[in-house]
Amino acid sequence: MDRSLFRSLVLGAPSPLKRWTVTIRDTSKPRRLEPELDENGQELMVQATDPGVDDNGKKIDVPRVDGDGRPVMVKAPQKMRYPPMVTPEGQPVQVEVRQPGQKQRALIFRLAKSQSGDANDFEFDVLQLEAAMRLTFIPGGDVLAFEQADRRRLEAMPAGGLLDDIWEVARLALNIDSTEEEARKNSKGTPSA
Repeated sequence: MDRSLFRSLVLGAPSPLKRWTVTIRDTSKPRRLEPELDENGQELMVQATDPGVDDNGKKIDVPRVDGDGRPVMVKAPQKMRYPPMVTPEGQPVQVEVRQPGQKQRALIFRLAKSQSGDANDFEFDVLQLEAAMRLTFIPGGDVLAFEQADRRRLEAMPAGGLLDDIWEVARLALNIDSTEEEARKNSKGTPSA
């Protein structure tokens, strides 16, 4: 392949940036049990298991099968969840998280860089906040969901709420693996940028 063909294929038409919709949870309301749903909105079914022991004596879950050897399926356990936040019209409150370009992603990481001088040290709370402020839009337009004036109120929000809802998607948009994120939270590591 010659260089001009390579460049036209790789640099020709820019790939569209990905977009995700996030439904905001209302953490001011009590949590409730909700079923797990599959991609079709149906209750998720999982294979039933029974307690067992492996060859080394370690406790394991043994998949349950019926008399014909087919897996026995049961409804997935329900989870405690906060209900979605709704508008006065009863519609769920949603935001759109957009994938950043290379320059914007570099800016977010630069702003989250720790002052310790360690090149691999990032402030997780700053990274989370900057991602929410710079990648979150009102759905269907180009209006950012948050303004700089919202910074202090966002910083004061409880853990496990709005910023964590947005972060679950923003980390995908920033190409941060969740296992790397956990390691960084616990031992100051580097995002995979």
